Amino acid sequence: MDLSDLDPESRDLILELYFEDLQAVSSTGIGTGTNTGKGKGKRKLPDDETQSDFELALSFHQRELATAAQVVADDHFARSVDASPEDSEDTQAPTTADAEPESFERWKRLEELGKTSLMLSKLPGNPIQLGDDDYDDDDLPKAESSSWGASRNTAGNGGWSLKTCTSCGDQRRSFDMVACPCSHSYCRDCIQYLYQTSLSDEAFFPPRCCREPISINTAQGFLETAIVKQYHAKVIEFGTPAPNRTYCSQAACSSFIPRELVTGDVATCPDCASKTCTVCKAATHPGIDCPADEGVQQVLELGRTEGWQRCYSCRNLVDLNFGCNHITCRCRAEFCYECGEIWKTCKCEQWQEERLIARANEIVDRDPEAHVLPVPQRQQLVQAARQNLLDRHECNHGRKFKKLYGRHTCEMCGNAYRKFILECRLCGVLACQFCRSHRI
Repeated sequence: MDLSDLDPESRDLILELYFEDLQAVSSTGIGTGTNTGKGKGKRKLPDDETQSDFELALSFHQRELATAAQVVADDHFARSVDASPEDSEDTQAPTTADAEPESFERWKRLEELGKTSLMLSKLPGNPIQLGDDDYDDDDLPKAESSSWGASRNTAGNGGWSLKTCTSCGDQRRSFDMVACPCSHSYCRDCIQYLYQTSLSDEAFFPPRCCREPISINTAQGFLETAIVKQYHAKVIEFGTPAPNRTYCSQAACSSFIPRELVTGDVATCPDCASKTCTVCKAATHPGIDCPADEGVQQVLELGRTEGWQRCYSCRNLVDLNFGCNHITCRCRAEFCYECGEIWKTCKCEQWQEERLIARANEIVDRDPEAHVLPVPQRQQLVQAARQNLLDRHECNHGRKFKKLYGRHTCEMCGNAYRKFILECRLCGVLACQFCRSHRI
């Protein structure tokens, strides 16, 4: 909403009329399938029920008006500060004692209108809720898309408009940013970090934002030559089915050996020239059968003791901390955690009851007040959380996240964060911002 070309009086009047229209529409329920004029409140739809286009448009309009009102209120505040004596020791919001009554009333009016719009957007049934703990793609830093941003003076940037990095929030000139298919942008340092992470963790490969891959052709000009070279090598490595991959048996090397360097059962490392058996993955042993690797056997015995399961595809061990028995390995193979068989080929139960109840208790305990509840009420919450886990066991998360403040650990990457973590509103999984954007 671009009101920058209007004089302050006309701009304020237009905003107030917009708000009056918005409140009239919201109070009557026009276009929302409800009518509050008959004493009925707006109906809150289930998470998976489709919202009407009108409701989406109304919610976005509320957000835009609230933002515009805040910008105008800030403008009034800035004008009052600019008009004050230069030697003033304090810079405060205008009051009736140091500002013209008309200016003060206009400033307070717009401030209240902005708050009213935010309250309207939080009403039950609104498809987009704007509470302080709500989090979706609109909370990520991004470039201004309206004509307001385009109309700003760019002379100080050599005529180039500025964009905001989705990851770090820094502003850069548009030509120094990587534009993703989802409309988010990344600065040089952040796109390089994302690519480096994807090279060491297959779960992030290929690099993506909002589940859409970021083309190497788009990012190549922002990456070091070594990273581009490693990326192309990883395309071959990760493109090879996990059971058919062979890595150098020398622990200090461990390089991937492409199929063209495999002759029979012997693979020759392209980096150190060591030879590895493709059957047992140990050093070659001409003339004898594959020997038992004592180190591997010890790890497998530890896995059996701890109840871990081994992926049938890449042969890595997997530890299930929470969730159902449906495992998706980082190599993308799917199997049952109870028996290790390919998913949906066994008769195992989808959930282990003890693990299900433990997860439900963990989710309930995130609320500090849960510890002081009477036992019957707490059990009711636990059973509700248990049922929700059963209903949402294949949750795709989408944009339905909220912030949990305080120290938490990401359940995707295991990293700890001091300020906040993101919790899926549907299934309760905890994810850091990086995993939320690039892993799930």
